[in-house]
Amino acid sequence: MSQACLSVKGLHKSFGAGVGAKAVLEDFSAIFAPAALTILSGRSGSGKTTLLSLIGLLDTPDSGDIRIGDTNPLALSARKRARFRRQTFSYIFQRTGLIDGMSIRQNLLLPLRYRRGLPAASRSKDHLLAAMEQAAIDLPLSRRTANLSGGERMRIAMARALVVPFDILLCDEPTAALDTESSHAIGKTLQQLSRQGKTVIIASHDPLMHGYADSVIDLEAV
Repeated sequence: MSQACLSVKGLHKSFGAGVGAKAVLEDFSAIFAPAALTILSGRSGSGKTTLLSLIGLLDTPDSGDIRIGDTNPLALSARKRARFRRQTFSYIFQRTGLIDGMSIRQNLLLPLRYRRGLPAASRSKDHLLAAMEQAAIDLPLSRRTANLSGGERMRIAMARALVVPFDILLCDEPTAALDTESSHAIGKTLQQLSRQGKTVIIASHDPLMHGYADSVIDLEAV
């Protein structure tokens, strides 16, 4: 499904019930170009993270449609949707999701637990080091993640996202609280991934990231 177009139409998502329900997304539609880097912009609370979760099939909309290539994932059974999600997406979360009691190697291997049928080379030292090189970080695989800096943690999280095959990479505020140098390094890596044919969608209010984007969608303007 390489370079498949991703589109969403009429997405609506509310949280809460009854009179206390709050609509985070209302009738949102967009087309995300394949092999491009798209920024989802807007202040906190504008729905960036919610939209990423819906696109990445980590949550379901109250109404609306999602199309990835010729597939409507919302029409799939829960089991088939989970398989489709694993085969299609990789994720970089704002809080990185690294487990501090584990080494870098152990953290990088975590997503491989849920991907069957991958070659044994996917778990090799060379493959893990190649992902770290692509994420622009050079640290021993045996090092524990507990003592890493914020920039190092985000780059390890990026390397972890790269150890599995994917078509679409979703990133939630990857440069939040990072220094300018680290932010540029991450922006360059994400831009390079899009140039290599991956579809990259980033939720970010960081103006620095706009310089690496092919397009910007302002959720406060739609």
